[in-house]
Amino acid sequence: MQFPSLRAVFRIIIATLVVYLLFCAPISADLIVDQHIDELVSLASNGDKEKFVSYVKQQDLLNSADKDGHSPLFAAMFGPPELTNDMLELGASLEHQDKLGFTPLISASLLGYPQAVDELLKKGANIEARNHDGQTALLISVLGLAVNQGDTSAVADNRWHNNWQEVIALLLRRGANVNTVDQRGVSPLFVAIFSQDYQLCRSLIGAGANINHKLPNGVSLLRFAKVASSPAIVDLLVANGAEL
Repeated sequence: MQFPSLRAVFRIIIATLVVYLLFCAPISADLIVDQHIDELVSLASNGDKEKFVSYVKQQDLLNSADKDGHSPLFAAMFGPPELTNDMLELGASLEHQDKLGFTPLISASLLGYPQAVDELLKKGANIEARNHDGQTALLISVLGLAVNQGDTSAVADNRWHNNWQEVIALLLRRGANVNTVDQRGVSPLFVAIFSQDYQLCRSLIGAGANINHKLPNGVSLLRFAKVASSPAIVDLLVANGAEL
């Protein structure tokens, strides 16, 4: 009797495994939810509000999350502002955190979605909630503005959103802590100085930002500005009493 070669046996094992994976293996629940969230983002981006809400209800997805921790409320932010409110009215969690610790408010602030930020705050979202890096909605919106400065494509590609200045102003009006710092000791004013955003520096200082905040290495904001920012911002800090 002739036995099959090891190569033939190996091929049979591989073929069997492929068949199992394709037709028999259970489908990951995370994968299913990932597909649902992707579909919801697409519906939101296209402005299909009724289809979006109907899809969430039919699939019972309201407070489910994909592998990144993103929920239907997160997906709703990519659509018309009313869609965020629709999800909140249905009972979506205000303080759900994704894998990075982002709450819906922090996510909306990072993305520059003022209408979503407004709706979330009206419903009672915690304005001082922090992600895993210790960043609040205000700090993350300042970072979002710094990263996207001069990038008009973000605004052009999205008809509803991308206004970080408005988000920052809204958060400040609602009492966000202007002197918040993350785990690295970074403050909103530091980010504004680093990105050489004079108007933002003025706004933050006007809202009570500590101009004498020091970085973890002991360097003052004024000393940092002299090395890494613009002369106008240095003058602004000096005029407001900043110390070396």
